[in-house]
Amino acid sequence: MKKVLFTFLALLLTCSLYAQSNVKVSLRVAPGVSFNRVNASETANSPVENDGSGLRFSAGPVLDFFFADQYAFSTGLWFTPRRVGLSQVPSSGASLQAVYGLQYLQLPAAIKLFTNEIATDTRMYFVIGETTDIKINERRREGDRLGDKVFKPYDIGLLMTIGAELLMGQNTTGFAGLTYNRGLVNALRNAPAFNDVTLKNDFIGIEVGIKF
Repeated sequence: MKKVLFTFLALLLTCSLYAQSNVKVSLRVAPGVSFNRVNASETANSPVENDGSGLRFSAGPVLDFFFADQYAFSTGLWFTPRRVGLSQVPSSGASLQAVYGLQYLQLPAAIKLFTNEIATDTRMYFVIGETTDIKINERRREGDRLGDKVFKPYDIGLLMTIGAELLMGQNTTGFAGLTYNRGLVNALRNAPAFNDVTLKNDFIGIEVGIKF
């Protein structure tokens, strides 16, 4: 984790030096759906499945460091809750079901690309990069208790966004887009009832915001 944070800070500093004063600040909110991908190995005692999804949101500031008119390094700090649900129906005995609420601070690091104007004062943008997620809260919401500190203190995800922005004034731009955050690592770390199971967090939502 220290290496990840050090790399992020070094990249941010490098981009700041190159960007000089060409930095745009945005406020962003992204309501959407939090869901999980669950896989059990062949050695698992019984099938384990994703137990539903939940409406959540992601919100926070965005910093775009432009090194050309149509290219920027994008980062920020986002508060992003997650819903995690697991269910298991063994061949014998009682079924097991658990739903947890997780809260993360996300540090995105991505490249943002802009098109030329597709209409008056309007252009499209594309984002590809990653998020480093630091867990700040974990709480069981319903179902069986799996233990304490069931989930890892961090997560890493792939970030992809497509959207459009509209110039609303001399220094103000509104934007909206479709965003997808795909978990890349197993979020479980201490759930004996779900041995040999991997769980990855996903989020898809509609982001809207204002750039200053």
